[in-house]
Amino acid sequence: MRVAERLFGAEGMNGPSLRQIATAAGQSNASVIQYHFADKDNLVREIMLNRVIEMEPARAAMLTTAESNGQLGSLETLLRILCMPHIALRDDAGRFPFGEFLLDFMLRYRGPSASTHPFDAQPNLVPCLVQTLSLIDARLHYMDRAIVSHRTMTAVVIFLHNLIRASEQKLVGPPFDLQIEDAILMGTQAILAPLPPLTI
Repeated sequence: MRVAERLFGAEGMNGPSLRQIATAAGQSNASVIQYHFADKDNLVREIMLNRVIEMEPARAAMLTTAESNGQLGSLETLLRILCMPHIALRDDAGRFPFGEFLLDFMLRYRGPSASTHPFDAQPNLVPCLVQTLSLIDARLHYMDRAIVSHRTMTAVVIFLHNLIRASEQKLVGPPFDLQIEDAILMGTQAILAPLPPLTI
């Protein structure tokens, strides 16, 4: 899955074929991928679910801290819980392959799994992600849920773009931290922007 994640992130969701992924993974037979995942869309779902589960412990710790500090109603805090665990998914080359994968998935992928989250059918596997999204919904109770979902996705796109850009610029230390902090603040303000006037 890591090879597929890296290739999808680098070449785009519609770039590598299952055969190319199998070759890059050292498998001479592309049917190995089909045997395990059936098709590309299931492979995409498994990559997503695997990584989201991997981020659960970090989100659990951040939720506990936020609750202790009385910050579960803070949108900025909730956006940090949603986004910051991605930083730990850096590879040995200093890149964020899942961030690249997820950004392209959100912007361009049009397969069946693009219409739902892969964990919708099994929310019990990712309770901390579900709780975080529910808290964001509650914080923005005055907005339509579709708008909340769209704005939250926009904030995540802002974060991932800046995370990947920081990696490409090889930022470390304070410059990296500053770019990430700026992304969180931009994302928070994007979500809280005034609603457009209703039109007929």
